[in-house]
Amino acid sequence: MSSDTANHGERGRTSHRIGRILLNYARLVIVMVALSAAAACFGRFNLYCELFSHFQFQYFIGATGCLVLFLIARRWRWSMAAGALALYLAVAIVPWYLPVDRQHRSNPGRQLKLLISNVYTANTDHQRLLDLVEREKPDVVVLMEVNRRWMDALEPLDAQYPIQRSRPREDNFGIALFSKLPLDHLKLRYFDSELPSIVGRIQWAGQSIHLVATHPLPPIRRENHQRQRDQLTEVANHLKEENGPVVLVGDLNCTMWSAAYRRFMRQLPALRNSRESFGIVGTWPTAFRSALLRIPIEHCLVSKHLAVLDCRAADPIGSDHLPLIVTLAQRHQE
Repeated sequence: MSSDTANHGERGRTSHRIGRILLNYARLVIVMVALSAAAACFGRFNLYCELFSHFQFQYFIGATGCLVLFLIARRWRWSMAAGALALYLAVAIVPWYLPVDRQHRSNPGRQLKLLISNVYTANTDHQRLLDLVEREKPDVVVLMEVNRRWMDALEPLDAQYPIQRSRPREDNFGIALFSKLPLDHLKLRYFDSELPSIVGRIQWAGQSIHLVATHPLPPIRRENHQRQRDQLTEVANHLKEENGPVVLVGDLNCTMWSAAYRRFMRQLPALRNSRESFGIVGTWPTAFRSALLRIPIEHCLVSKHLAVLDCRAADPIGSDHLPLIVTLAQRHQE
């Protein structure tokens, strides 16, 4: 047997081994994704199951990737299983990419631009946020996790943003708002919690927009989980009687698929997430450089009075969160 034939045979055996290893990994991934997706279904009953709910996008990517691999390898039974799982997960993912309100985007008129960012208390790279504000020129800036050092570093914003309200803290739950636009009744509000939120009414384009900025606890322990739900419930109760335009922004420490978020949205069915038609827009954690690995926990929820022209994550500012930038316009009256 010639050396070329021997080398060809060795390469074939190596390729076969690699293919077998990849298929075994794909089988393991499919089983893990299926178990994780199943656990997420019980999120409203159990804190730890709810934690599984935040990664629907990653589950979908994993299941779809495995489906492609099984199809190439002609593993039809595994292909059917992966396809069924990918289809199930697609129900939670695909609608976020479907277009809505195209007629409103075609004639936006005057725009209202918001920048929402969890700056991370320990982050000392203040200039990156200042540079971002200078580039984007938002009308309203809402920041979470600000402490006294952050507020001192943000003094250059004073000239451009004369309307301000803040409550700096050293425990990752400080909050601040900066506005170019007039705001009435601007104040701190504590929604069944010692954690501060900011409420007020933005006077913009002849409208009075009820603004709420809030930052509940992350649900990593049972007590925090309940306190997060209590705070969101109080925010919902605060907004239920509001018939005019509403904007709710903040790091809500939950994704659109979590039981806490879905319960909150059932209480306020008139609100919609600004992500609709713009995709998942993952904002945390920035330790994952790929957008495919981040989850969406910064939110901007708006009422039917407002059309969303843009919703996107901004460049990193040194925080473990990416800023969220949302541009709104008045919705044309029917």
